[in-house]
Amino acid sequence: SGDTVGMQCQALLPGWTGTFRITCAFARLIADNEGCSPSTCNPGEATVVLGASSSTASMGAMVSFAYEMLNCSDFDANYEGKISVTCEAGTFSANTTSCKPVQRPGKVTKAVEVVESAVAFSLPPVAGASKEDLQAMMDEPVTKQAYAKTLAASLSAPVEDVTVLSILVYEPVEAALIELNDTRRRLSTAFDVSVSFQLRASAEEGDGAAASLSEKITSLGESGSSEQAAFAEALGPNLAAAAETSPSSLALLALTATAVETEGISVKMVETPRVSTVYISVDDTDDEIGDNLLVNILAAFLGMLVALCCGYVVLVKVQKSTSTDVQVYNAGDAEPEAGPGNQDFLIDEEAVRSPSNRGIAEVQPQPVAIRNILHAPPGAPGAVGGRPDLPELGNFWEEQQPRQGQALPQLEEEQHPRPGSGDSGFTLDRLA
Repeated sequence: SGDTVGMQCQALLPGWTGTFRITCAFARLIADNEGCSPSTCNPGEATVVLGASSSTASMGAMVSFAYEMLNCSDFDANYEGKISVTCEAGTFSANTTSCKPVQRPGKVTKAVEVVESAVAFSLPPVAGASKEDLQAMMDEPVTKQAYAKTLAASLSAPVEDVTVLSILVYEPVEAALIELNDTRRRLSTAFDVSVSFQLRASAEEGDGAAASLSEKITSLGESGSSEQAAFAEALGPNLAAAAETSPSSLALLALTATAVETEGISVKMVETPRVSTVYISVDDTDDEIGDNLLVNILAAFLGMLVALCCGYVVLVKVQKSTSTDVQVYNAGDAEPEAGPGNQDFLIDEEAVRSPSNRGIAEVQPQPVAIRNILHAPPGAPGAVGGRPDLPELGNFWEEQQPRQGQALPQLEEEQHPRPGSGDSGFTLDRLA
């Protein structure tokens, strides 16, 4: 009773500074957190994510929870609005939800959900490495990219959709436990790392993409999950590949990669995922659909026009093949004979060209018999105005009349039986 033990506040909450005290009084533990306060932000860089690209903003020293407003167009000319950069417990955080894409022809604004979280894990001890040395190494862009690849592999997300916002190195609880009477003695020399990241939800997965990512991030903090195993397996090789880009300046990163591959890591916690909405500029697919629709309509119209033309040509050919063949002859030409070949129809070309026929839309063909009658010379047999060749019937009725003194024909009676009366009947006069 009466003993007091303290630990660094950052061991309990990354980004906080000071000492957290625990006192034993009459068999009870009393916690005192009045010595903890959020850390100030040292001059550094803030990660700004606009659309599918990210950039950095150089920031000066800032007390915790203070903020500074920046123009969105200073980082991407395709956006307008303001960015809020806040110092949150020793790290800079940029809020870009107020940035909207500038309206341009062929582009539309699309709302996309993003998920933010952080994963904390313990690093194995690295010989001769201090917290400041490790922090400087973690702030390198290649190191952040290595963590982005590791998160993409563990969460089954495209690496271009993962952005590492910040990396913080701090002492774990075991190393932070100190005896107040001897502040120089440490129980451990290992360090923990907290990686803050942002994932952009995939538009192809629909409205449930953000919820699916949140579930995977939560599983990353569960012991024995496939997400946690994939994270621990991929981190070492990715850090080693990043160190190879500059072996001389990233020697400490190479040592850290070797320690991770040899001894492994242990995921401690994952922050509750937070979902927010940002706006990006994408191609206007409706215009493409409209253009394609117009092309399809024109193609259909031309197809119908061609079909009508083809139908008209076929109809004309059919009419010509089934119509009566007409022969034209000139006056004085040898008269063609009627027969199956000419369908017994002829047209006099002089009649067609006659002034009296001008303006007539159509000259009807004449059968040969009619044409012979119309064109025969006067007085010829069968000519118009002449006497037709008929049998001599002029004396027919005179021969049938009785001559002078000749008796008229007598009618004689003929007995016809009445129906149903046997021999009885009536007389029928008959020409004798």
